[in-house]
Amino acid sequence: MPFIAGTSAHAQLVRTIASEDSARSFLVTEGILPSSSVCQCGTAMILKSCAQTKSSDLYIWKCPASLCNKTASIRRGSIVEGAKLSFCQFTSLTFWFQPTLSHRLT
Repeated sequence: MPFIAGTSAHAQLVRTIASEDSARSFLVTEGILPSSSVCQCGTAMILKSCAQTKSSDLYIWKCPASLCNKTASIRRGSIVEGAKLSFCQFTSLTFWFQPTLSHRLT
């Protein structure tokens, strides 16, 4: 999403993370969430949407190998692994405590 000149960095962030999906995409772009994952069996996992009852993030990593078929959290191996915050909450909180994030938005 292109940023609009003349608006505050926080207002830009609020527009950028208007939904959990857009916040997840932003965190992947910033390198906070992994953009890929490898299963324990060595196969590259694929990002799949899932029901909220399976993951509150609505996405999981899934191994496509028919004999394996394991799943993993999209938060695995990241700073947000185990955090109870939504991606929107985490990104908003990080904005206030991580100066480099707010500078990239201006």
